[in-house]
Amino acid sequence: MNRILKYFLILLVGFATTLSAQTDNWNRLVSRSFSGINCVDFVDNQTGYAVGTYGFIYKSTDSGESWIEVFKTQNSISLSFVDFVDSENGFAGGGDILYNTTDGGANWNIISMPGSAGGIISIHAATTQQIWMLAESGNGSAIYYTENGGTLWTEQFTLPVDGKSMSFFGTNGIVTGKTNANIYYTTDGINWNVATQAPLGGFNYTRSDIRGVYMVSANTGYAVGWGSLIGMQPSILLKTTDGGSTWSYLTQDENNRTFDNLYSVYFKNENDGIAVGGGGRGSVTVKTTDGGANWVPVNNYCGASLKHISGNGDFLVASGSGGLMIRSTDFGESWDIITDVPSSSLYDIEIAAPGTVYASGYDGLLFKTADSGLNWDISYVSTGKVTPNVQDIYFLNENLGYAAHSYGLVSKTTDGGATWNASIPDTASPSTTNYGVTFINENLGFVVGKLANGVDMINRTTDGGNTWTRKINTTFETMRHVDFANTNNGVIVGDDLSIVYTTDGGESWTTSSFNTTLPGGDLTDLRKVEFLDAQTVIAAGNAAMYKSKDGGANWDYIEIDGLNERITGLSFSDSQSGYAVGTKSGTDAAVSIYYTSDAGDSWINVTDETVIDQDVTVNSVSVVDGNAWVCGYNSTIYSNEIVTDVEEHQVNLPENFEVHQNYPNPFNPATTISFTIPESGKVSIKVYDLLGSELKTLINKNMQAGTHKVNFNAENLTSGIYFYSVRTGNISITRKMILLK
Repeated sequence: MNRILKYFLILLVGFATTLSAQTDNWNRLVSRSFSGINCVDFVDNQTGYAVGTYGFIYKSTDSGESWIEVFKTQNSISLSFVDFVDSENGFAGGGDILYNTTDGGANWNIISMPGSAGGIISIHAATTQQIWMLAESGNGSAIYYTENGGTLWTEQFTLPVDGKSMSFFGTNGIVTGKTNANIYYTTDGINWNVATQAPLGGFNYTRSDIRGVYMVSANTGYAVGWGSLIGMQPSILLKTTDGGSTWSYLTQDENNRTFDNLYSVYFKNENDGIAVGGGGRGSVTVKTTDGGANWVPVNNYCGASLKHISGNGDFLVASGSGGLMIRSTDFGESWDIITDVPSSSLYDIEIAAPGTVYASGYDGLLFKTADSGLNWDISYVSTGKVTPNVQDIYFLNENLGYAAHSYGLVSKTTDGGATWNASIPDTASPSTTNYGVTFINENLGFVVGKLANGVDMINRTTDGGNTWTRKINTTFETMRHVDFANTNNGVIVGDDLSIVYTTDGGESWTTSSFNTTLPGGDLTDLRKVEFLDAQTVIAAGNAAMYKSKDGGANWDYIEIDGLNERITGLSFSDSQSGYAVGTKSGTDAAVSIYYTSDAGDSWINVTDETVIDQDVTVNSVSVVDGNAWVCGYNSTIYSNEIVTDVEEHQVNLPENFEVHQNYPNPFNPATTISFTIPESGKVSIKVYDLLGSELKTLINKNMQAGTHKVNFNAENLTSGIYFYSVRTGNISITRKMILLK
C-alpha cells in the first residue's frame, strides 16, 4: 500500500548557527500532485485518463504509475466526468463545457452544449456520435441526447431534483437523483420512466440520495447511496432485475454494515461487484461475490472519501478527495496508492529521531522520511477499517508513536508507522475529538480534547496505552494541546484562554492565573504549549503568546510587534531557541515563521516568501538541533535542515540547469528533448506555436536530479517553427525546433 517518493535536497556542506543561516535555507520538500480528481476512466489496463478541479486532464500509459497533463480548460473550469469510447475517442465535461478528443487526448475540442444545460454531472458515450449527458437544468437536472456527436441535442427528460449518476447497457439506462423516489430508467434510450420508489429496508433515513449506479446487463443494475453514523443509517445498497423499474433493498448482516455515503459502484459480472465511498472516519469499500446478497467491507487503508470507481475486469482504479487515486489488480483484495502525493492538510509534524520525521493530518494521511527528507514513504494511519483525521502525533523514538484522532480514536504504532492499532477505540460521535497527545516515557502518556461540545477530556495512561483513565469538565473548554517537562510537571491549553497545570503527573490539575493578558481582554484560543525547561513554558494561539516561569501556574502576555497570525505550531530546540508558525486568515492571508533565541521573550519573522507559499496555511513545526520542519495544507512540508553527508546520499548531482537542443532538428514527425536539472523538483515541458499559443504539455511532474529525455511526436502538427519551454522551480529555458514534413 505504501508508495515511496524521492525528493532530493540541495546538498550543502557546512552548518551555520547564525540567524541569517536559519532564515536563508528553507526548502520545500513535498507538495501535492493534484488539486483534486473527480473521475478516472481507463480504456484498458494501461491507458487511462483523469479529470478534476481547475480543469486539468491527465493521461497515464503505465496503469497509473505516472501521469502527464495533456490539457487544461479555459478559465480553469473544473471537470466532473470523463468517458472514452476507445483508445482515441473520448469526452470530458464540467461546468457548462463539453470537450472531445479524437487522438488519444493529444488535442481537445469544445462541443456545443444544449442551451438549457448547466453543470455536467455525467456523460455516457456509446459511440463517438451517440452520447447521453446528465446535466443541471433550471431548478433540477435533465437528460440530454445526441446522435451526431453534439451537433444537435435533444432534451429527453427533465428531473425535478439534482441528478446524481447515470449508467447504460446498450440502450437500457438508469439515472438516479436526490432521493430513492428519484430513479429513472429507459429501455430504448429515448423514453424515460419513473421507477417505483425504492424501499429503504425499514430503517429510519433522514436522507436517501442515490449517488451511484451501474448496469451489469439490460435487466440487472445496482445503486448505492446515503449512509450516516448519526442515527445509525446504513449505507444504501439497491438492486434491480427488471432494468430499473423496481428495486429491492439489500439488507446487510449487522456485522458487515457500513454507515457512510457510497458514491460509486462497479461490477465485472452479475455476481462480483465493489462499491466505494467514505465519511469522517475514512474511506469505505464494500465487496460482493453473490450478486449483492452480501456485501463485506474491505480494508483499503485510505482515509479519503472515494467518489468514483471504474474497472476492466479485476483491474480497478478509484479516485477521491485530495487527488487520491488507488489501484487494485485483484478486484479489491489489495490496493496501492498511485497518486505520488495525495493532498491533505497536515496538522502535525514530529522529528522522532535524527533524520526520521513524521507528518500527518486530514484523512489520516501519513508522511515518513528516515533520511532527512530525501525519500518519503506515504501511507495512512488506519486501525481496523477506520481512518479518521489525525489531529496530533507524538513519537518516543523512530518506531514507537501515537496518533490522536477525530471520533475519539487514539492509535499506536510500534513499527514506525507500518501498522497501527487502536489504543482508545473510535466512537460514532463526530464531536468527540482528541486534539493533543504526548508521552513522557513508554508508560506515562496523555491525550486531551473534547468529549462533546463544552465537555473537555483528559485521558491518562500509565501502561503505554493499554488502559486509560479519563477526567472530564476540568475547564469546560475544548483542550487543544498538552506538554510535560518531566513525569510531574505538565500543562494543557485550550479555547478561551484556558490553561491548567499539574505538579503530580496528572493526578490533579489546577487552573492557571494570568498576570497580564492580550490588550483588549480577548480570550484567545490557545493552540500549542511547549516546555523549555522544568519551569519555563510558552503557550501560543490566536495572535498571542504567553510565558510562564513557574511551571504553568502564572502567565504573562508576550508583546510581539506585527504578530497577527493564528499560531498553530510551536517547538523549541533548547531552553533558548525555537520556532513558531502561523497563518493570518482573510483576504490578506499570510504565512509566517517566527524565530526566538531568548526563550520566547522576543521573536522575529524569518519567513522566506520565495519558498514558503503565502496562500497555503501552515499548521505545525518541529525542531531538533536547530533544524526546523514545517507542515501545512496541500501536503506541503518545508525544512531548513542542511544535509551534510554528501557521500551517503548522492555525490554526482549536476551543477546547472540545462536544456539541450532537440535531436534531430529539423525533424519529422518525432524528436527527443533532453534536459538536466541540478536538484529534484517539479518539471514542466510545454510546446508552443510561432504565435505563442500553448499546444501541448509533455511533462508536468516531480523528477529526480539528473539528465532526462522526453520524446515529442508532432504527427498532428503542420510544418513550421515551434518552441519548447522547460521549467523547473522559478527558471524556464525555451528553445526553437523546426518540423519539416
